[in-house]
Parts: sequence; C-alpha cells; structure tokens
Amino acid sequence: MMMDQSGSSRSARPVQQGILIAGKDGHILSADETVCGLLHYRADDLYGQSLWALIGYHPGPPCDETLKHRSQAVVLPRPGLPAFVVTLSTLSLAQQELFVCTIRLQEEQAEDRVGFLASAVDALQRAKAEMQLSLDKEKEVNQLKTRFVSLASHEFRTPLSSIQLSAALVERYYDRLDRDQVFRHLHKIRLAVGALTEILEDFLCLEKMNSGSIAPVYEQVDLPLFCRGLVSEMKLQAKPGQEMVYDHEGEQTCLVTDKKLLRHCLLNLLSNAIKYSPENLPVRLTTRFSGPHCEIDIADQGLGIPLADQAGLFEPFFRAHNVMDIQGTGLGLNIVRRYTELMNGSIRFQSEEHRGTLFTLSFPVR
Repeated sequence: MMMDQSGSSRSARPVQQGILIAGKDGHILSADETVCGLLHYRADDLYGQSLWALIGYHPGPPCDETLKHRSQAVVLPRPGLPAFVVTLSTLSLAQQELFVCTIRLQEEQAEDRVGFLASAVDALQRAKAEMQLSLDKEKEVNQLKTRFVSLASHEFRTPLSSIQLSAALVERYYDRLDRDQVFRHLHKIRLAVGALTEILEDFLCLEKMNSGSIAPVYEQVDLPLFCRGLVSEMKLQAKPGQEMVYDHEGEQTCLVTDKKLLRHCLLNLLSNAIKYSPENLPVRLTTRFSGPHCEIDIADQGLGIPLADQAGLFEPFFRAHNVMDIQGTGLGLNIVRRYTELMNGSIRFQSEEHRGTLFTLSFPVR
C-alpha cells in the first residue's frame, strides 16, 4: 500500500521548470538552481558552455527560432536583448521518446513532401517544355506545308506548261517545222524537265536531312581539279557573256571531304550566281588553304540580297523579295548550309543590293 502511494506520488510529482539565459552565440550566461539540478551542473560550471551542446541540437543561423528537444528546451528571443531566455523542463521518459520520434517523423515527412513537390514541379516543367517544343514543331511543319503548296502551285506549273506547249507545237506542226525549230522546242522541254528534277531533288534532300539519313563519307579530293570540272559543267548554263572564272591560291591542293555533298553545295551556289547575275558579268570561284581551314568563295556581281532579307536567307522556302519573278524553290541555301554543317564546316556571306554577293564556305583541314 505504501508502495502504491509512493508510486502514485512520484507519478503525480509536478513538472520542474527552470530558466537560463544564453547569448546570441549560444553560450550560457546564467542559470537558476532548477536548471542546475536538471542538468546536474553547478552554476559556475554552466557559465560559458554551449547551450546547443547541452540540449543536443544546433539550429544553425539564424538562431531566432523556437527550439525543442528531448529535455523540452524552449528558446524564445526577447526583443531588445542580445540573448535568449530558455525555459527548461522535465518530461517523463516516454514523453521524451515520443517527442523525439515526433520531431524526427515530422522532419522526414517534410523532407519527403519537399522532395515529392520538387520532383512534381520538375516533371511539370519538362512536360511544359516538351509540349511547347511539339507545338513549335507543329507550327513550323504547318508553315512549311503552306509554303510548299504555294511553291508547288507556281514552280511546278511553269515548267509543266512549257513542256506541254512545246510538245503540242511539235505534235501539231511537225511537218511544217524545220530541224532547228524542232530542236529548239526539245531544248525547252529538256530545260523544263531539268527544272522539275531540281525541285524534286531539293525536296528529296530536305526529307533525307530531316530524317537523319544523310551521313558524310570522307575521301581525299584534289580540290583544283574538282572545281575545274564543276566550272566546265556550269559553263553550259551560263548566260551570254557570263565568264566562269576559277582561281586557286597556295600550293596545298588536297582536301578530305565528302565529294558528293561538296559538289551539291558548289553547284547550287554557282547556279544561283548565274541565275541572279545579268549577262556579260563574270562569276568567280576561288579556293585557298588558310592555316587549319580551307575556304571556297563564290562571287557574283548580280542583284545582291536586300538587307531586310538577309536574316532569313537560310530558312527553308525563303526567297528575297527582289528575286520572286525568277524561278527557284527557296530550299537551295538551306540545304547548302545544312550540308556544310554536316561536313563540320560553316557558311557566311557578304552582299549588297545591286552590287553582288560573296558566299564563303569554310572547312577544317584534316
């Protein structure tokens, strides 16, 4: 019976509370007797010790937050005082353990929730970026389709009409036409077929590049010999009085490159130089090796590119406003740029309206 009363007395014993004061740096300045009893220290021994070491927790900066630990220390800042007033109280062992577990659980749950929210935000941002990219691509595809329909309605109609007219004239008046007249109509048909073939080849090249099915095949090329062959070929397309001039600067002549892709680039640029230049003015092709790079210039004295149109020059289906009455797909320069980049090269140009254009291809020397 006495034991029960004693146990009951211990369980009903009031909670002891004490007060100590700690500086902003966490070192104890003073403590009352209750605190000294709870911590089993003398007042002189507590002075100067770290509060955080005693209560087993360090908040980190800033230190002006309420703290709790297994000894139920509550740190409250007092406005105007460069110190903390700390209330320290006793708890039962079960309460202490429950408090510690609760704090740890809350911290873990908070960390989990923060991590989950961060992951969710990242996923939403990625999804938003992917959706925007898809929308941009779809918009670009729709624009390309619109340009293609506009191009097809114009560029295909002209050569097809020429073929139809020449074929009809030969068929209807074949017994009245002399040999030169027949060959003249056949030449028109060949030119129209060539124009259609060029358009289809441009579309085929564009499709292959978009599908990623084009990869450079490198080989050693005698650049002057290669370019002289291209110039001889392009002389057949030159206008009356247009001279095709080729120069090579320096002693080095061999370039490791994709011969097929380089041929396409140079033929396209030379064809444009002829197309957009008047009669009796030269078109120049120049090659040179300059340090670690090989540079190829194609220069003309033709229409030039208006300054307002230069920013979009390499966009697919783009054509400068001063050449709209000249046949073309608007794909050639886009293909040249992409082929050049496939070969690890670059393309740049200088142009002035009515003064001509200079395109420069630059490739690393392997």
